[in-house]
Amino acid sequence: MDFVRILIIIMLSALVFEISAQGEAKPVPNYISGVEILENGVYHIESNIRVAKGGKLIIRNGATVLFYPGTIAMIEGGLLFEGQENNPISISSIGNSSSGFGFLIKGVDASDIIIRHTEFTDLILPLRFSWNWGRQSVLIEDCVFSENNSGESSIVINNPDVLLQKDVIHFDFVRNRFSDNESNIYIEDIESDILWLKFTDNVITGNRYYGYYKGGVFNSPIYTIYNSDNMRYRVNFSGNTIFNNFLLDDQNDTIITEINFGITGVGDKFNLPMNYFGERGSRRIIKTFDHFNNNNDSPFLDPLMPSAIPSRYSPGHIYKAIVGEKTMNSQSRFLPNYGIDSVVLFYNKPINKEIPFEISYHYYNPEIQVIEKIIVAREDYIYNDLGKKGEIFFINDYFDPRKPGYLVVSGMRDMDGLIFPDYTIGKNYVYRFKVLLKETTLYPELEMVAIRKTLYDSLMYIAANQVFRDSIVDALTFELDSLLMVDEDDELLLDEVAAYEKTNDSLLQILEVMKEADSIIKKLYLPIEKTWEAGVKAGLAFYYGDLQAALSFNTKNPSVGLFARYNIDRRWSGKATLSYIKLTGNDSDNVPEMRYRGLSFMNQLYELSVLGEFNIIKAKLSNFIIPSVSTGLVFFYHSPYGKDPSSKKYDLRSLGTAGKKDNYSTYQVAIPVEVDIKLMLNNDWVLGLNMEARKTFTDYIDDVSHDKWVSRDKLNAANPSFGNTAGVVGNPPDKDSGYRGGASNDWYFLFNLKVSKFIR
Repeated sequence: MDFVRILIIIMLSALVFEISAQGEAKPVPNYISGVEILENGVYHIESNIRVAKGGKLIIRNGATVLFYPGTIAMIEGGLLFEGQENNPISISSIGNSSSGFGFLIKGVDASDIIIRHTEFTDLILPLRFSWNWGRQSVLIEDCVFSENNSGESSIVINNPDVLLQKDVIHFDFVRNRFSDNESNIYIEDIESDILWLKFTDNVITGNRYYGYYKGGVFNSPIYTIYNSDNMRYRVNFSGNTIFNNFLLDDQNDTIITEINFGITGVGDKFNLPMNYFGERGSRRIIKTFDHFNNNNDSPFLDPLMPSAIPSRYSPGHIYKAIVGEKTMNSQSRFLPNYGIDSVVLFYNKPINKEIPFEISYHYYNPEIQVIEKIIVAREDYIYNDLGKKGEIFFINDYFDPRKPGYLVVSGMRDMDGLIFPDYTIGKNYVYRFKVLLKETTLYPELEMVAIRKTLYDSLMYIAANQVFRDSIVDALTFELDSLLMVDEDDELLLDEVAAYEKTNDSLLQILEVMKEADSIIKKLYLPIEKTWEAGVKAGLAFYYGDLQAALSFNTKNPSVGLFARYNIDRRWSGKATLSYIKLTGNDSDNVPEMRYRGLSFMNQLYELSVLGEFNIIKAKLSNFIIPSVSTGLVFFYHSPYGKDPSSKKYDLRSLGTAGKKDNYSTYQVAIPVEVDIKLMLNNDWVLGLNMEARKTFTDYIDDVSHDKWVSRDKLNAANPSFGNTAGVVGNPPDKDSGYRGGASNDWYFLFNLKVSKFIR
């Protein structure tokens, strides 16, 4: 019996010692040149540490690593983080005063960076791949980056060292969750000759950024540089879920716009194929990008074939909510009433129904000017669609229709135990409402009128100038969304507007202008790419050949035409033109040494041209002047004729002035070169000035080539019906030897004024 007691005491002592050892934090060594393993337990990085070249830091599941404020882990060797699905590694900061930095990967080493099932929170810069780094490969998968609020970049992927790094680096960033951060992911070159990036099946949502306008490295959840100069390794960027990331005004927390991707560089267009950007069409998705649309120095981002639902391989998350038969998100206005008893949620993968989660209702209390929270109890729930859709029922007594608020769904987990990001309904709207309510409380109606008057002045400026800047449009769109917020079905807000109207007579007029602004903005955003234009042109034609050795205004003649242009994108267009062109030439206007011949001609050309056009400056309304160049093929019919002394017309080709009748074809081909200056008058009309040069493959536009003179007698004999006229028209100097002209083919030039209209 005593032996059993002693054995129990020993076992209990060992257990107490193990628990005590696990609870005690261990410092991480400052210098690691070999292999350092951090296993289950808590570890502190109390000062900067270095993993030397050839060294390796291994962290295994169940370990927690805490950075002291301002500390950093400099990695010149390898990393291996081996977390597990239900037992991840935790990397964070200690204390609440300030955060630690994170891991800096630098230098070139023949090792790998492998990070699996790791949670990074409350760090300034969790992962940074420094300039001129290099490794065998990088794998970051099934990780969580959350609540990293530096306001800069949480993950930085700079270019590897192209001189010291001999082989391509496979960099896989797969199935990670990047959510609820005030920081972003920065990729210096998304495609390169040394880094082969795979960025797939990630979830990027719920992140927030502060500023005054769209644009900038730190104002979108992903920001990258793209160079289209035939980089060897093309990125695989697909299967990602990127939505509900917002740019906020740092003065009052009001939402400026949803922002989901930012890009700059020298490429023309970058595709983001098969990603989920929320339930919206391509045009609305494009508005959530920081790219060419608001910065003409950036490539155009194309959400090529956006996915209708998120990838089932990405981390678990809620991607849609329906309340009262209406799809709602963070920007929606959630008005609780006794008709709303449930919310239907859609998930990209089944949730674990055995793990409890929380649905809370947050509302603004104007008396104390804070957001208060209450828990919404669940009476019942229904799961279907294999657990990927759930209807959650509320207890209505928790809701007060007079307290506008928002819902938060939190704590859901998938079947592997991984937590979903929080999903909010109406949160951004309530913050806007809180600011507006505060303004009306502190500065009554006059402040609201002043805000709307600013919008009114902006609209009047646009109407007067006809030249629209994208920045103004964005500002107006924001003001319409955040200040007006009037829905025809929104009786409560209409009542509020009516109350304002009673206090100030001018408010009604301003509100009417704001209601009309939607149609103005729709016109401003009409696209140029993938559109047709129809137009007319008229101008002067000039001939250059044997009878006109130098361009002269004396050879001017009219030319007119009809054309159609298809704008493939903002750079490239295709156009077809039907033209009538008159050409003339006379030795009396020629160089002095050729005037003795006394030859002259007239020709009427009927021309079809098919050209490709390149805009030197990308075509958009804010670029008022757009130069372009074109080339292609021209097909034309011509038939030169001359006149006798009585001005009677004769077909020169049929006279046989070159010694043989009909010795050249009247159907010809030419190579065109055109230069246009297009003036974008407004969203519908384009005025153009252009110069067109035609290099023909015939020397008979003027019926004169390197042929020997045919005597008058022979011409008259060959054309007996014309009497002596054939010889006079075909051989004015009455020569029997020598050549009529040179051997060079003829040219002609057109100078036109063009007007076209977009057909939408």
